[in-house]
Amino acid sequence: MMLLLLLLLCVRWGFSQRLNSTPNATPAITQDPLTTAAPPEPQQAAPESSAAAAAADVHVHAVVSAAAPAPSAAAAEVPAGVAEEAGTAAAASAQEVVKLEPHAIYGELVHDLGYKQIYLTSVERLVRAPIWQRQRILRPERAQAMAADKMRGKKFNGMPGVITLYQDRQAEVSWECRLAHVNVDATRSAPRHKSWDTWCCNTARLRLYMSRRKYVSVWRGVRSADVDRRQQLICESSDPTDSAIVDGQHRVAALMIMSEAGAWDKAAHNVAVDVVPTSDEQEGCDLFTEINKAEPVRLVDMPGEGAVAHLLDSDSDFDSWWYVPPSHATAQVCDLFTEINKAEPVRLVDMPGEGAAAHQRAVLAEAAAALAEAYPAMVKQSSRCKAPHINLDVFRDDIFQSELMARHKLHTTAQLLAWLQEANDTLGQRDEAQWAQALSGRTTAASSAALKKARAHGFYLGLDKAWLHI
Repeated sequence: MMLLLLLLLCVRWGFSQRLNSTPNATPAITQDPLTTAAPPEPQQAAPESSAAAAAADVHVHAVVSAAAPAPSAAAAEVPAGVAEEAGTAAAASAQEVVKLEPHAIYGELVHDLGYKQIYLTSVERLVRAPIWQRQRILRPERAQAMAADKMRGKKFNGMPGVITLYQDRQAEVSWECRLAHVNVDATRSAPRHKSWDTWCCNTARLRLYMSRRKYVSVWRGVRSADVDRRQQLICESSDPTDSAIVDGQHRVAALMIMSEAGAWDKAAHNVAVDVVPTSDEQEGCDLFTEINKAEPVRLVDMPGEGAVAHLLDSDSDFDSWWYVPPSHATAQVCDLFTEINKAEPVRLVDMPGEGAAAHQRAVLAEAAAALAEAYPAMVKQSSRCKAPHINLDVFRDDIFQSELMARHKLHTTAQLLAWLQEANDTLGQRDEAQWAQALSGRTTAASSAALKKARAHGFYLGLDKAWLHI
């Protein structure tokens, strides 16, 4: 009995000891919500936590410090050495983001406007960019004239405007250029030019041939009689490409020529570039059309070449602020205005969607190139050239808009050239009286001089355009 009593006392004593060792926590439901103590601070990280985790934690706090509240004093502390190391790494990472390497073509990013990016690039970078496959034909002689005009020092000392490229957000670049005696950088698939007289494009439709430092532009690889004496540049591409020049190809070619002559620093980032992101080919066409649909400034409005400005007298309905007397304008401003607005407009034949189909454009370009080689003295760069001269782009556009090829079922270059030669011979058979009647709207002196030159060179298609409507 005594043993049983002793056993019960021991059990009771042990139970009481156990109750005394348990904290007396008050149930949450009995507390006033307004006076409830704050939850306990998180425990300090385990000693075995890695330094990398601590560094990552410091980096995260550095990023969100502007939005997150200050940590409690009871929060876990990262060792000073680890924090300093992590902060240095974060600063270096931010520095790398700021100092991005220049783009291989576009150069240095100036600002991202969302709908386009603005860059400053160099000539040696820009020449890696191809010409848009549906761009109008590059006229090397025009680029040479632009460069020569700049190097004479008579015009604005710079290149006004920007070069515009599109950037396809979906396509990947896949192109290569092969040029005899030119090294190729395999990492960029772009040529390191030993001669800046050749320009690599990736359209595979425009081939440049160089002869005695003179450019000859040929569409779709049409070869002239002396092609063997020229250095041939062949560029192959898979369409679509991720980026190409849609505006400014002649200015880029002029910059190349100036760089070759030492008149422009080809390494300096001093060429402004617009890069417009596009999603498909149609957006590229829309961009080209929007840039080139602007109405050109007419000759009458050109300073120094147009009509006398002060014909706007004091009785004009225009407000006085709208008209600036010529005496307030400087020669430099006039030169700048002229240079900006003398650019040759893109003709309807070259407009995507509205212009000629690819095959018809090729036939027209080949025929125009053949006439230029046969009658070089009768071809002028300016679209405002006087009779009996022709401008090749205006000539192609006239044939396209007259629907001459469809009317006479001319489907190949040979057929079109044969028809043009026959029309030219027919015009050459006219006598003085017939020409006097055909040119009756012109002054006698001008028509006589034009007819004399046409006969001297045997080319009459620029003298009278009635043949377009036969």
